[in-house]
Amino acid sequence: MGLETAHTAGGAPAGQQDPAPPPPDGGASRDPLVLCALLGLVLLDALTPWGWVPLANGTALLAASGLYLGRITGGGRWFAWALAAGSAALALATQIPLADVLTAATNGGQVLGFLLLVEVLGVALQTGRYDAGLTGLLARGTPGGASRLRAASIGCFVLNLCGLFMGAVPAAFYALGGKPGRADLPLAIAATRGFGASALINPVSPLVLLALAGSHASLSAYLASALPVAVLLLVLDGVLRGRQEPEPATPLPAAARQPWLRAQTLGCAAAVLAAAPIYHVAGAHGVAVLPRIGLAVCAGGLGLGLAAPSRFATRLRALPRERFLSHRDAVPFFTLGALFGTLLVGSRVLDPLLAALSRLHMPLLEFPLIVALIVGFRWLGLAPVISLLILGPLFAPAVSLSPTVYALALTFGGVAGFLGSPLSGTNLFVASVSGVSPFHIALHIQGRYVATAVAITSIYAMGLTRWLG
Repeated sequence: MGLETAHTAGGAPAGQQDPAPPPPDGGASRDPLVLCALLGLVLLDALTPWGWVPLANGTALLAASGLYLGRITGGGRWFAWALAAGSAALALATQIPLADVLTAATNGGQVLGFLLLVEVLGVALQTGRYDAGLTGLLARGTPGGASRLRAASIGCFVLNLCGLFMGAVPAAFYALGGKPGRADLPLAIAATRGFGASALINPVSPLVLLALAGSHASLSAYLASALPVAVLLLVLDGVLRGRQEPEPATPLPAAARQPWLRAQTLGCAAAVLAAAPIYHVAGAHGVAVLPRIGLAVCAGGLGLGLAAPSRFATRLRALPRERFLSHRDAVPFFTLGALFGTLLVGSRVLDPLLAALSRLHMPLLEFPLIVALIVGFRWLGLAPVISLLILGPLFAPAVSLSPTVYALALTFGGVAGFLGSPLSGTNLFVASVSGVSPFHIALHIQGRYVATAVAITSIYAMGLTRWLG
């Protein structure tokens, strides 16, 4: 749920095939076609100026949300129904026009479209063995124990920067010999924290680009300010881990020592040549941030697929059936989350908070407050990218933080939402492989780490604000 979907960009263990899709039930055999149609409408909405397209896109997203709402199981079902009820109540209370309701739903479609496009990259990374090759470069010479955890953290950090996004967590976990069970819980936790640190400074991360769009900060100034925080997160993980009992040494599997091949180098060059022009041209024509990144990443995935063209073509044909289905249940969360957030802003419920922020003028309190709001919305079921998309421009005029520090608060809030919420894909993945409750992981395991990082980073943000004037 959210941008943190556990299967994105390489969810299976290195060297293994993705699990087979579930058998058809109650019309599930049509789900790949429905998801492909939604992706087509999202792209048409992003690339054309036609006024009817957003209405058709919003109608299709809401219809698909209603179709899939009843299929969600577990605790997430109650969150989805709560979002639906809250959205309906806000729409009735504010008497917002139907056209505006449909347009608001399209914000969630941008996130869904991004995740579906990124699956092309996931297929390329698996068929070309990039995930195991990249992790192998970092794991070489790692005997196990604490150095194995460092390899997971740093490896996930690098894999995310290379474009695996949330797929970096399972890729690093499995490539370093992670196995289901509580014994490898520290390995999974180390991978999630490495992912969080790299999400702060990944220049093509949706979190970073949406934060820059909402704050009007420059990329260079932001990266210079965020880099010390990313290093802090890695160091803090090591410090907190050092107070625990050392993990026994575990020999790494052969998959973690796979060499980097010439075909992979050529694939990387092709990916850059394919992605860079598309990103530039789409930006020049005013395409929104998330569709622009998704199209560029998809083009890069096509370039990476040249490392194993025949296997890649076979897997690409099966993409809707095998990998799009993992995002089916997320359609209501993205659509209804975006609708709820947009209606909440339009209802002026947040006006007292905005007024309080405009009178506060205390960076030491404003920074953690912005982070807490994004984490709180994540607990309500809103993905961090949706929170940044809606709340980023809303809070910008009310805070006294400089644009650079405000952008850092937004991205740091997104990372804290990844790590500090039981609904995030990162913690759901850790829960699935360890058997530990996602609430226990979010509150008891990640909670102290997130709280400590927020406190230190808030002091850093206050000093940065004074330094930047």
